[in-house]
Amino acid sequence: MSNNDFEINVIDAFDGLWVNVKITSHPEGEYDPLTGKFIPGDTTKSPVEEGVILPLSADDLVHEEGGTVTRNSQKLYIYEKLQQGQKLKRVETGEEFEIQEEKDYSRAAGGLHVYIIRQTGVAGK
Repeated sequence: MSNNDFEINVIDAFDGLWVNVKITSHPEGEYDPLTGKFIPGDTTKSPVEEGVILPLSADDLVHEEGGTVTRNSQKLYIYEKLQQGQKLKRVETGEEFEIQEEKDYSRAAGGLHVYIIRQTGVAGK
């Protein structure tokens, strides 16, 4: 089975579960060397991407016993490389999440990335 076959199978498996997410990047910012004042980084937003947000499985909960998983943690499947700490918003509901860690299946899953995300808030649509 080629990666393309696997990618098609993954897409079929998630049929009807894809949601629109908007990813926000919050660069750290820096301190002005002359004044010492903090200058926040620019916030940039990506175009809307498609992803699948699912609850954690029992296996995920067992393997994440280090304390980083909470009842607000879920999994995001997306064909986009993201960084820990990046924020995203589910367009349909306004739910807001933060990337906690990556489960790197991209090579085996035709570029599909899997992330543990934590819900940080709910905003209006």
